[in-house]
Amino acid sequence: MGETSETPAREGRGPGRERRIAPDATASKRAICDDQRNAAGRGPANGLSYPGRVPVVLSVVLGAVLVLVGAALGAVAVTGARGTLRRNRFAGVRTAATLSSEQTFAAANRVAAPLVGAAAVVAIAGGAATLARPDVLLGVILLVVTVLGVLVLAGIGGALGDRAARLVEDEPAPCAGACAGCDLIEGCRPAGIAGS
Repeated sequence: MGETSETPAREGRGPGRERRIAPDATASKRAICDDQRNAAGRGPANGLSYPGRVPVVLSVVLGAVLVLVGAALGAVAVTGARGTLRRNRFAGVRTAATLSSEQTFAAANRVAAPLVGAAAVVAIAGGAATLARPDVLLGVILLVVTVLGVLVLAGIGGALGDRAARLVEDEPAPCAGACAGCDLIEGCRPAGIAGS
């Protein structure tokens, strides 16, 4: 019941090395050897990638999302650095300290702009690399590194912006004291000073 074939099979591991292998076991043994060589990095899979590429639809969707996120972050970084980003509910560093006035919002986004810009570059680069349809394992690693890079850079930029907003001193109101009278010419005076 052991080996039924008398035909020698060459293994290819050196000259003159032959073993007798049953015909039905040859294919399965060769497949196991190929898998072991691939896992060791000596086969077509290079050992660092899962066989195959990222599917086209998934590559296009993830790549496009990353590029769009990068473009949005880039726009926020540029307008924040210029000081033209106005207080809003959607873009920029939005904390209680930054939303207290236009000055704090502008200062926070000016400080956060370089790191938010770096996050934009990381997102665009990761999106472009994803659009190139890398191997599956490389694609997963690339996606994880890109998302973590964007979140860390934008998060640190936001924290620094919030800290900068807390350091901005509020401008005193035009009428810092109580009005001493209804004199429209002199306007509002500090408490305790009477008009003449």
